[in-house]
Amino acid sequence: MNNSYNNSPFENGNILPNTYSSPRIRAPYRISKPVAKKVENFTFPKKASDVPQELRDILPSQDFFEPQYVPGIFVIFFPSTTSGGRKTVYIGQSVKVKREIAETKTPRSLSNRPYLKALFDNTGMSNVKFYTLSQGPELADRTVRLREETQFIQKAGIYAANIAGNIHNPSITRFKSNPNVINPVLHKREKPWNSVNGKCINGTSETQISLHYPILPEKPSESCLYLFRNNKTGSFYIGQSANSHIIDRINKHKSNIRKVQFWELEGKKIGESVIYDKIISDIKKGGKEFEYSIIEYCDQLTRTERLQREHQVIAEAILKYGNRVYNNLNKQIRQNLLQLRQLEKTYSISTSKEILLPYYERNLSQVVKYKRIVYPVIANNKYYDSLSQAAIDLKISRETIKSYCLSNSFPHFIWLQTPLNKKIPSISEVQSKLDKFNKLLDAFKKKDVT
Repeated sequence: MNNSYNNSPFENGNILPNTYSSPRIRAPYRISKPVAKKVENFTFPKKASDVPQELRDILPSQDFFEPQYVPGIFVIFFPSTTSGGRKTVYIGQSVKVKREIAETKTPRSLSNRPYLKALFDNTGMSNVKFYTLSQGPELADRTVRLREETQFIQKAGIYAANIAGNIHNPSITRFKSNPNVINPVLHKREKPWNSVNGKCINGTSETQISLHYPILPEKPSESCLYLFRNNKTGSFYIGQSANSHIIDRINKHKSNIRKVQFWELEGKKIGESVIYDKIISDIKKGGKEFEYSIIEYCDQLTRTERLQREHQVIAEAILKYGNRVYNNLNKQIRQNLLQLRQLEKTYSISTSKEILLPYYERNLSQVVKYKRIVYPVIANNKYYDSLSQAAIDLKISRETIKSYCLSNSFPHFIWLQTPLNKKIPSISEVQSKLDKFNKLLDAFKKKDVT
């Protein structure tokens, strides 16, 4: 019988052949079947009949409509009779206006916007009016909505309560206008996170703040995981985004950091304070410079799966780097952390050396007893007997190791069951163990046909 494994399938320094007999490549995570989204048919909105004259005076010649679950621009009106003698409007935009208005009124949303909460408190929720200024499918593009929102804010002028975009009251338009608010500086990381050149950053060696994560090129319109690291302390934050326009997410973080500082100086805590307290503490100690990069793409995952993946990666980071991780623990991260610690404990306690004896050191005559072969992993130029052993050594879950191996974005993670044409390193120790494994693999294949 023609056996394709008489010649070693993994040759020194060569590209692994993709003709290797292996199971069909599967995505590292379950991909949910597409669910048909219910799209509400757009009907021309009804004009609102109870619009106060004070609001019409602020936005003259403007039609006001009842909100729908469609893209648009909305206005919240706070009448002067109950708000200290000053009529005020807040103008916003959303892909679903009616839903956005409902969420804006919730305590959680208002806790993140003290300036808006104060207006609701002074006015009374029952006295506040909500209307749509413009809505419809033509506003599905966020860029178009933002442009129209800005135009309405400018029309409202001094009556607009918006923190951003109010050109008539620059003293409150930007949180960084306060000289005591420290503006963070974030740069794109160019060299690997684990690179060490002997230099020190603000007195801290790069050896002490290095990370094991990759730096991936930015691709448009693909969901991803990213991180940004404080160059002084080495602490870092991991997040996820629906697309890889990472600069948008970074700018949002910068804005939130300034926002939390601004309200702390006013003696107020907001919702984002819980997220950014540790980061701001480092910034106040002189660590205002950060670097960021994309570390993983999640374009095959649904939003729910992407959040699960984020929690898993954060848990792995906490296990490996401890309090260097800025992210706060939530229920999902705690569960992942517990599972990882249990896995580490399981593989740290062995009752039989024979069970953990590497495949490449076993007696070939015993191969007839094997029901299956556990394929090795080569990760960052190091040879591991299995996915699980690599996970324990790297303090990364087995699922993460597997996902790296099944992705071309991680050329230094190779699973010999599915090599994906990745190049085997020509390190002598790796090649020696690989040669022994090839002999075992060849014997196992012959056993199947005898």
